[in-house]
Amino acid sequence: MFGNPDKQLAELTEKIEALTRNVAALKGEKAAATEELGLSTRVVELQREKVTLEIELDRVKEKHAREKREIDHKLGLHRKQVDVEVDLAKREQVVAIREEALTQQQTRFEEEMNFMRDRMQGEIDRVSALTSEILEWLPVVKVDRHIRELVGGGNGNGHREDPDDE
Repeated sequence: MFGNPDKQLAELTEKIEALTRNVAALKGEKAAATEELGLSTRVVELQREKVTLEIELDRVKEKHAREKREIDHKLGLHRKQVDVEVDLAKREQVVAIREEALTQQQTRFEEEMNFMRDRMQGEIDRVSALTSEILEWLPVVKVDRHIRELVGGGNGNGHREDPDDE
């Protein structure tokens, strides 16, 4: 160590340079490791954010699916209501048509009955007048008859003799 100071200086310089290179390399590795640690931390943060966003996406999808089911359900109910209203309207129309037909039939029946009543009254009047005329032309005959009661037995001819007649 006490030899040539230039040589020693050169060795020391070489060692310092080597140490400097090692320090620089270690600083680079430290920076890389720090950067890698920062990136790892960022990756973990991004993974957490990804999981959070996936959960949020699933919630939104579930909410959308629930809204779609509700809309489909409401649409189904509306369709059934429309079908019921259409059926009810059809029935009301059928009833209205039947009522109209019944009213028309009743009117025709009443007109026919009035016609038949008038015709029958005319016939009765005609027959009554004809009978009155015929009775006026016939002579009046007065018949006085006694009716005897027939009871089995008696005088052999099927007549019973009345004790009052003897």
